[in-house]
Amino acid sequence: MISVIHATSVKPPPGVPSTIGEIVTRALPVIAAVAGVVLFGLFIYGGFAWLTSAGDANKVKSAQGIMVNAIIGIVIIFASVLLVRVFGHIIGYEGLGIF
Repeated sequence: MISVIHATSVKPPPGVPSTIGEIVTRALPVIAAVAGVVLFGLFIYGGFAWLTSAGDANKVKSAQGIMVNAIIGIVIIFASVLLVRVFGHIIGYEGLGIF
């Protein structure tokens, strides 16, 4: 005789995210923090490149481009985190901790 096992009553262990919302809630701050550190490093690198350019116009322009792109990147990261949190608040998911 073959017995059938139903997995509908199996629940994940406590503390393990089980929905997409919980995964996003846990991953979003980590991703934003890592991106912020990387972009800060790029900004510092661009400033260092500008300081060591010795007046070479091409090197100054390249360093300025790095710094501008780092600023644009941090604005995009900030806007995306804000949009996800506002959207979560609109649809009624309070796990994102917006307000």
